[in-house]
Amino acid sequence: MSQPSNQRETAENAYDYGSKDANFDVVEAYRNIRTNFLFAVSKKENCKRIVFSSSMPRDGKTTTCVNLAISLSQIEARILLIDCDLRKPRIHKFFGCENVPGLTNILGGFNSISESIKETRYPNLHILPSGIIPPNPAELIAGKHMENLMSELEKHYDYILMDSPPVGIVSDALLLTKISDGVILIARQNITSHPDLTHTIRSLEFIEADILGVILNQVEVSRRYGYSKYKYGGSGRNGKYSYSYSE
Repeated sequence: MSQPSNQRETAENAYDYGSKDANFDVVEAYRNIRTNFLFAVSKKENCKRIVFSSSMPRDGKTTTCVNLAISLSQIEARILLIDCDLRKPRIHKFFGCENVPGLTNILGGFNSISESIKETRYPNLHILPSGIIPPNPAELIAGKHMENLMSELEKHYDYILMDSPPVGIVSDALLLTKISDGVILIARQNITSHPDLTHTIRSLEFIEADILGVILNQVEVSRRYGYSKYKYGGSGRNGKYSYSYSE
């Protein structure tokens, strides 16, 4: 299955179960990723704040994070999806909403939480866009206000998914791990290199981040047995799960 060119359409139509355009392969892939995600977070007490990152751009990180958030919301889990990429935010584009006010507006004291969080057409899914692009993204992410904000938000949601910049580009994702309960890495077949992924994992291990799993997308899986084009499973290092799917 080739990657759709319109990523916003991918995020929305893949989970529009009432639509004739709903893609079975993608829907089933994310359902299985959701199942493995739930097993992974259940191994750690009160695991609610999850950072999504990748080694480099073009790994499919944001699309994966958005679709997993949608999938989780459909089992009546209360989900908040936060755009923590304060340099190149994209989450608001998937849902067709304004990027301001958002996270940086709250951290700067310009807007309240209620003014900045936005509802989506999925009843249990809210998003917090990045807000105004700041001159000091890393400082905002690492500041005390961010930690206080997360403590307040987790009172109202079952899971908080944070889309962050690639680890191999800037330090923001590494800083976010200090206030998160775990990290999920996104890799893409034929795009993500083994050295880049190895470096990313070592960087996260060095700061003692809890890597919950790796999602590998654009996987070419044989249809020999007539199953959908995805695979998942196997507990990885320290009993943690890994997952893969084809987008």
